[in-house]
Amino acid sequence: MNNHMCGYAKLSWLVLLFTAAAFSQAPLFHDDFSSGAGNWVVLSGNPDIDATGGVLSVTNSEASYAIIKHDSLLTDFTFSVTVAAVSSPYTNLGVCFCLSDAGHGYYAVVNSSQQFSVAVMQTGRLLYAAPNSHIHAVTNKITVSKYNDSISIYINDHFCATIEDTAGCSGDIALLVPGGINAEYDDATISDVPVSTPPIACFSDDFDDGDLTGWYTNIADGEATAAAGTMQIAIPSTGKGTNVWVNGGFENASVKATVSHTAGSQDSLYGITLGTISVTQLPTTGLSTVYNIMGFLINANRRYAKMTPEGQITTYPPQSDINGTADSLEIRTGDNFYHFIVNGTIIDSLAVDASFQPISAGFFAGGDLTIACDNFMAGQGSEYQCPAVPARETFTMKSATAALQDNFILYDISGRKISKISNSSYKDVCSRLSRGIYLSVNKEHSLVKPVPFDNSR
Repeated sequence: MNNHMCGYAKLSWLVLLFTAAAFSQAPLFHDDFSSGAGNWVVLSGNPDIDATGGVLSVTNSEASYAIIKHDSLLTDFTFSVTVAAVSSPYTNLGVCFCLSDAGHGYYAVVNSSQQFSVAVMQTGRLLYAAPNSHIHAVTNKITVSKYNDSISIYINDHFCATIEDTAGCSGDIALLVPGGINAEYDDATISDVPVSTPPIACFSDDFDDGDLTGWYTNIADGEATAAAGTMQIAIPSTGKGTNVWVNGGFENASVKATVSHTAGSQDSLYGITLGTISVTQLPTTGLSTVYNIMGFLINANRRYAKMTPEGQITTYPPQSDINGTADSLEIRTGDNFYHFIVNGTIIDSLAVDASFQPISAGFFAGGDLTIACDNFMAGQGSEYQCPAVPARETFTMKSATAALQDNFILYDISGRKISKISNSSYKDVCSRLSRGIYLSVNKEHSLVKPVPFDNSR
């Protein structure tokens, strides 16, 4: 698969960006298991553990979960580990954090259906659960970045969600393996550097490599496969309309693809979409998950339809601009509207409320239908680009420090406070930061000049 992803953050902060291009310090802990499993101890269950192959192989033959912990007593931290599921299908494979010996804490897990969830250990109460296209079928890198009262989850270095921790949790980290599963862990790392990578803001795929990495393809009805340089979506006559998508930060994004009707009903609708997923914690009943999909759809009878985020689909008479066989479809943003374009001609527009902030882009296919999708692009403007990164002057450490004449507070792009910095502590704090975008506000809450610097100079 030849795909391209770039990231950016759409910030609602009324402050300037501060870029700290510093080299991050060495991790507090790293284990590649080349020296065995001595850094880990079984807290729960009776798994078989073997680290002779340079990975930690865990075989859990029992029905209950196995928990293998590393004593760390962390409060603010970033913990990441790579986990491969040897057994498949699997559910709830991942990590624990803020873990006490009594079993209090949280867990973050993935499953073979491209779902992830975060929950409370003792009660199992879900804090967040949703599908994500960046979860792989077998091997995934799970990262938990906990600072102050925010816990951010990344899968394969892609942002998935941030949840609030009002209890101020702290404790150990651990590996979590469900019953009947064999898994392999590698490259466990702990640091005190926050992760602030935003969601990708552009994505393209010509499907030439026969690989659907990056796509959510675990659809309930039918299947999505890579074949002949395209992604083919086949839905049986008994199936319902379904979506295949990629997750990202697609606010103000446009979408374009070539979609061909190859078999099935002439009336069944298909096309391209932008969507949101809203997950809300409920007081007693867990989570409320709401999907809102907006789409530009056509069919082989050369009709088109508008699908609103509220779920309403309106079909219109045949249009001569629609081929009904192979068509180039676009959803292009502009002037508070999404414009629907087929084969280069705008045929309709849809006004969408400003609260519609898409986090997915992809395809829709109705029942009794097979379509071939190619040359997919999602990005900014009519050229489907990532937002341009403005050129910045590079300062030395000395000139950067001189540019800050007052105390200020440093935040990451998720709004998590990193540190209060004075001129005397500036060098020490920034030497611990990874490359990224940060926000700085002085003690009067007024703007601070962006001060990029090169820590090596």
